[in-house]
Amino acid sequence: MNAVVEAFQRARAEGRRAVIPYLTAGFPSPEAFLTHAERLAEEA
Repeated sequence: MNAVVEAFQRARAEGRRAVIPYLTAGFPSPEAFLTHAERLAEEA
């Protein structure tokens, strides 16, 4: 089993929601993309 499947199963067992964020590289601008990616990494 891979880490994504395990994370979703763990969230389900704990009654939590899970999400996989998706960002398009460089959108809406390279600077904004980096800001969003860094923020997501902090929350992971």
